[in-house]
Parts: sequence; structure tokens; C-alpha cells
Amino acid sequence: MNKKAVSPVIAVMLLVAVAVAAVGAYFIWYKSFQ
Repeated sequence: MNKKAVSPVIAVMLLVAVAVAAVGAYFIWYKSFQ
């Protein structure tokens, strides 16, 4: 695996992790106001 192949994979993984964390935090915040 060269750096050109690894870099986009890491970027996508970080993007997915941030998206999951944001959705999880929003869901917890939304549930706390129910």
C-alpha cells in the first residue's frame, strides 16, 4: 500500500467517524429534550 492509496482511505474513515459522532451527539441531545 502506497501513500496515495492510504491517504484517501484515512480521510474517508475520519469523515465517517466525525459523521457518526455528530449523529450520535445530536441523537443524545434530541432524546434529552423529549
